[in-house]
Formats: sequence, C-alpha cells, structure tokens
Amino acid sequence: MAGICGTDLRHWEKAEEELHCCIMSHELAGEVVEIGSAVTRVAIIDRMPHALALGADRTVHSDDDPQAAVGAMTDDRGADIVFECAGGESMPDTLPLATRLVRRGGKVVIVGGFDDGAIAIPLEWQRIQMSEITLIPSASFAFYDIHAEQVEVIDLVARGVLKTQELITHRFPLDRINDAFEAAQDRGRTGAIFVGLTI
Repeated sequence: MAGICGTDLRHWEKAEEELHCCIMSHELAGEVVEIGSAVTRVAIIDRMPHALALGADRTVHSDDDPQAAVGAMTDDRGADIVFECAGGESMPDTLPLATRLVRRGGKVVIVGGFDDGAIAIPLEWQRIQMSEITLIPSASFAFYDIHAEQVEVIDLVARGVLKTQELITHRFPLDRINDAFEAAQDRGRTGAIFVGLTI
C-alpha cells in the first residue's frame, strides 16, 4: 500500500518538470495477512473506531472552537505540546492556532510541510516570547541517522503499540489513483484520515 500525504496533494495535477517521472507517495506499507508459528514480532491487528480507540483521552470536532475546547480540557492552562500536522496551504491558519493552544512554557512541533519559497505567517511573537513557547520544526525523522528512528517506529508498529491500520479510512486500486487523490483532497466531505493505494 502507498499512502497519499500532504506533499503528494501539493504536487498533484501540477506540471513540475523537476518531478517528471518521479514516483510520488513515499508512504509505503504492507498488510500482514498471515503469520507463521515462529514469527513473534508481527501481528494481525483487528479494526476499531479511530481516535478514542487509539488512545486519545478526548476529541474535538473540527466544527468546535479549538481554543475553548483545549481551555476546557486544561483548566484554561493550554496543552503541554501541540503538533501542527496540516501544513501546506493551511499553515498560515494552523501554525498561529497551534501557538494559541499551547500553555506557557509549552512546545509546538511543526510536522506539516511548508510550501516552497518565502512564506509570511503572522504570529503573536510577544506572546510566544513572554510565554517561552518553543517552536520545534520537524522533518518527521531525525536529519542525521534516520535509520535508528525508523527501526524504533517499525518495532512499535510490529508490537501493536502504534495502531496504524485503523487510520486507513479509504483504499483504492492503482487504476483509481485520481479518485484516491480526490478523496484525500476533500477530507471534509469524504472523512478521509489516511488514503491508501493498493499496489
């Protein structure tokens, strides 16, 4: 299976010569359908509902006011750590929101990718400074020695600590790649969390 991520969506249907003949969808994974008696580090995982079943204590609907919701959950203190994962065109909205959701002395981890070039994103710099909020850019894995972190993540998935299969909400065969991209692009309508292409 190959997953469609935000980077893929930003390049979909764009004529970019530097990407000519490049393979998109860098999120490749396989599905375990059977294991032998000597296999001890891989398991077949059953499906279950999403966020709460995956360990979230509480959820916030996208139509709700996130600041009010986080305030209610934390006695108006703010979250200890906020992950900005939307990236792309959403970043001018989601990064400032992340800095408003985090507590004094908290951290904002920037996982979502930026579009190419200079991007102006107004932030409340005085609040960030006076509250000593740490902004942490992330490329998902360490810049140096990525192998060790990937091995750790694969081990967590294999042991069932990280439940990934439940996040795949849509699956498409390769010959329906455009339908897959449309489902991923229109998440509000489709409810897509992770869209996969079966190869």
